[in-house]
Amino acid sequence: MKVDLGNHFCPNLSQKKFPLPLASLLVNIPLALAIALGTNLALGRPGVTGEMVVLESAMAPEAIFARGVKAGEAGNYAEAVELFSAVLNLSPDSPETHYNRGLAWERLGNVDQAIADYGRSIALDRYYIPPYINRGNLYSQQQDHYGAIEDFTQAITYDPNRYKAYYNRANSYFQLGQYAQAIADYNRVLVLRPDYINAIYNRGLAHFQAGQLDNSRQDLLFSAQAYLNRGDRRSYLEALDQMSELGL
Repeated sequence: MKVDLGNHFCPNLSQKKFPLPLASLLVNIPLALAIALGTNLALGRPGVTGEMVVLESAMAPEAIFARGVKAGEAGNYAEAVELFSAVLNLSPDSPETHYNRGLAWERLGNVDQAIADYGRSIALDRYYIPPYINRGNLYSQQQDHYGAIEDFTQAITYDPNRYKAYYNRANSYFQLGQYAQAIADYNRVLVLRPDYINAIYNRGLAHFQAGQLDNSRQDLLFSAQAYLNRGDRRSYLEALDQMSELGL
């Protein structure tokens, strides 16, 4: 079965009023004094360094956020965590920042921290879809398919055209042996994205498990040819091998 995580950093910070950067109030401070000031300000804030406070003071939250996105997209996930944490020190109620820090934690392999940040993002804005998708994917990876289905269903409720939510929910239904529900969701994906070959391939596997061999053969053959037409020879051969293993 083909899985599509497809998660990306949110590039934009929602517009809201942020505290005025300290640098706009205190200009031309020598660096040593700034770091000393930052260290004093950091006291009593666990995990916050003097240097981080200097960063907060010298830059607007939007600029720090943009740097975090750039670091994350470049694969510098630890730096991204630090930068998004700096934004959250200024604006703890930013769902996009919690989401982005969660994604950076996820890329670092820290699943618990990622799930926690996705949960905070959802708590701050229940209509914000990306954290539902990412948390659902993590639940699925942990074999908590019921939890995953709940998150994907919530995403679909708020955005019925989010085809990847249907696709990922279908995969969770498949893993639970609920093949009729999986096929229904793959069908919905293909209404929204007729060219989504992985949905056809996975639907073929679900048809096989449901005993619908003709439909399974048709989907796997179609997906194999579609992969070949797209220049994806590896997936083409995989589909043919799968048909051979299933006796189709």
